[in-house]
Amino acid sequence: MGYCEDTCEYLTSRHNCKKYHKGLTYCSIDIGSVYSSYHERCSECDKDHWIMEHEKELEAYRKAEKQGLLLRLPCKAGDTVYIADRFEEEIIEGRVTEISILPDGICVYIEEEIGSGCSEGHGVNDFGYDVFLKREDAERAIKEELDK
Repeated sequence: MGYCEDTCEYLTSRHNCKKYHKGLTYCSIDIGSVYSSYHERCSECDKDHWIMEHEKELEAYRKAEKQGLLLRLPCKAGDTVYIADRFEEEIIEGRVTEISILPDGICVYIEEEIGSGCSEGHGVNDFGYDVFLKREDAERAIKEELDK
């Protein structure tokens, strides 16, 4: 609560948030033809509003996913991936250059010889079988193939 150099009227008062009973500031200034007021907003009510907005957005994503409209990709362009070449028993490091949606599925183009400018297409289903995001997973896949 405050005063202005002991010459002005009482400027600031307190009021409570009706929901959280949190003390908030209310200030009004009336100088002739100029009137201004300020109400401090409750931070808890702001959080509630923010959560409510994001819950609506999340619900829209959930609805789109149920309808098959939401697509989860295993990687993005520029990611480094590892291809398990089971015949040569080696791991090829590659870089994702492009991801395309085709009529029959999604194609992830991987440049196996980085800098060559030549990319080979892989289906999303290849991830976890021939194509991996971690080198250790590709090594494990080759080891499992050898153990068979």
